[in-house]
Amino acid sequence: GVLCSCGSQEDDFCSSLGVLGLSREMWTSSWEREIVMPTPLPVMAGKIIRHVAATDSYSLAATSDGEVYMWGWRTEHAQQLFGRPGPGEPETQFGPALVEGLSGHRVIEVATGPSHHVALTNAGAVITWSVELILEGEPAPPAENDGDNEVPESGLGYRRPRSGFAPPTVVEALAHHHIVAIAAGMRCTFAVTDDGRVFSFGSHLGGCLGRDSDPQSCHVPRPIETLQKVSSVAAGIYHCLALTDEGQVFSWGGVKTYSLGLGQGVTNAKTPQRMPTFADARVNRIACGSCHSCAVTSTGLLYTWGEGGMGQLGHGDQHIQWQPKAVEALRGVRVLAAAGGRTHTVAVVEESHGDDRGVLYGFGRADAFGYPFSGGFGPYADELLFREREHEAGITLDFFGGIGCYISTVPRSIPDFRLRLL
Repeated sequence: GVLCSCGSQEDDFCSSLGVLGLSREMWTSSWEREIVMPTPLPVMAGKIIRHVAATDSYSLAATSDGEVYMWGWRTEHAQQLFGRPGPGEPETQFGPALVEGLSGHRVIEVATGPSHHVALTNAGAVITWSVELILEGEPAPPAENDGDNEVPESGLGYRRPRSGFAPPTVVEALAHHHIVAIAAGMRCTFAVTDDGRVFSFGSHLGGCLGRDSDPQSCHVPRPIETLQKVSSVAAGIYHCLALTDEGQVFSWGGVKTYSLGLGQGVTNAKTPQRMPTFADARVNRIACGSCHSCAVTSTGLLYTWGEGGMGQLGHGDQHIQWQPKAVEALRGVRVLAAAGGRTHTVAVVEESHGDDRGVLYGFGRADAFGYPFSGGFGPYADELLFREREHEAGITLDFFGGIGCYISTVPRSIPDFRLRLL
């Protein structure tokens, strides 16, 4: 399996130089920040990638050997994180570096928010760490009554020092549970147990933790009592989704956004609400972008909803979608999986000849999935080779990234480029 990346290396919101995992030598001037074709990451050559997670500042990859590699915005904690001397000053980590702090654990899944990172081991343990990045325009964590030197809203599952580095640490509060799935949002984390319960911890801004009993934050993992028999979770900035074993979808969170999909004018839900659109359908997969969401049904139909200002919903317009709506351009083909970015979406569609070939459709801001400026609006997409794992196609996109200067409001394939995605 070859790990490739494409898209924008830098945007207007924060310095994301290095997030694509490519060499420093590729960037010869300040305006050359885009990779317009999927490009292999040399450091990962020969490694089988099991799972990938990214924001617009950091990227993570878990290999089939259980190792985790990390790259992106800065490395002043390189010695603690990567087991080697740091540069002395904040500096970009251009290429993937092995996270030595996870040695001794076999990681099978990774997740990341803008300022914290999560790993799931084959033993069902959850490990979190942080390099304390605060994005431009993001409010600093508020001081708590029990001291100004700790941050309960970090999503780590324990109180982190307000300044400094939080190394990879097992979340002991989950030690008596076997975790099978994880997700990370804006300073909040979610863990699904093998018996279908969901634990949440971190920031409760907008109701992201899914409990009325948590007015501000909760650093100790606690169950969302209203959710049962859950198989997976997904998180955007301030909204969350849960998928049950029966294929039903629950939505909650929201801070004056349109991402919940619960109906016209509904911008906040402090507890999980069943989505009526899917009452008579069975959903196989869910995904969250920054402020929009996706669901793939058992019949291979893709639904999207939420913020659509850059065409990321694929409905041929730039409108807000208050309820899930089928992507008509992909009706008639079988969608296997989808993932959302800040202002873009991709979907893998099954090919008819039955081998491991699939078509990757992209819509929204097109530089995020590797297309240069076209001089106008238009549809773009790649074709790829993929190998579907037992439970997922392995698509993970940067849900905080994807800034560009052009959009595609309708998905359409361009079958000239082939890529194997694990």
